[in-house]
Amino acid sequence: GAFPVFFKPGSCTMGSSLTGRCQEPTPKHDQDDVTWGILGCGRVSADFCEAFRNVSNGKIVACAASRSRRRAVAFGQRYGILAKRCYGSYEELCSDETVQVVYIATMHSFHKEHALMALKAGKHVLIEKPMGMSADEAKVIIVAARQRGVFL
Repeated sequence: GAFPVFFKPGSCTMGSSLTGRCQEPTPKHDQDDVTWGILGCGRVSADFCEAFRNVSNGKIVACAASRSRRRAVAFGQRYGILAKRCYGSYEELCSDETVQVVYIATMHSFHKEHALMALKAGKHVLIEKPMGMSADEAKVIIVAARQRGVFL
C-alpha cells in the first residue's frame, strides 16, 4: 500500500517542520491522493476534517460512527464523504479497501482496541492523543504496527 507522504522527500531539514521552513506539499493528481477514513464522528473528528482541508495530497473518503449510521451520514455530508462510505460500525470502515489510513478520534479508553482493529486490516493509523491508557497499551499498538509494516 501507499505510505502517506505529505512533504516532498528532502524538503524539510532537521527541525525545519517546527520552524515552518518546509517547502509546500507537492501537488499530486487525485489518483495519488492518500485516502483517509475517520473513526468517530464527534467534535475532534470535525476539527480534524476542517484542518484537513489544507492537505493537498489526501482525501477523506469514509467515516464511521459507532452507534448510528445516520450520524455518520450527517457527518459525511458536512465533509463531502459519499453516503455509501458512511458506516454505522468501525469494522465496516476498516474493511473498506478504499481507505489507506484510519484516523482514530474515539474515546481514549478505546484507542488500543480501535488501533488494533485498523492495523489488523492493514491500514496505516493516526491516533488522537493519548495513544493508549498506559505505556503498555501504547507498546502493544507499536508492536502491531511494526509487525504489519504500516505507518503509525
